[in-house]
Amino acid sequence: VINTALEVLDRRLFSRGPKLEKPQEVASYLKLQIAKMEHEVFAVIYLDSVHRLIKFEVLFHGTIDSTVIYPRQIAKRAI
Repeated sequence: VINTALEVLDRRLFSRGPKLEKPQEVASYLKLQIAKMEHEVFAVIYLDSVHRLIKFEVLFHGTIDSTVIYPRQIAKRAI
């Protein structure tokens, strides 16, 4: 039971997503992530040193055609 719990925890905390090395790969990934959203969003893609996805996070939600962003919040989340 403990080994299974550790395996699940390891997968959730330390597994990485797909490699996003080319602009077209990033564009395709983002289309899948934001196509279903009805309003403007500002999102961040966190990558590791070999361009594997760590996390995709929507930081700001807007209206149908705009959103307000705060650079301080972006830097804070990235750090």
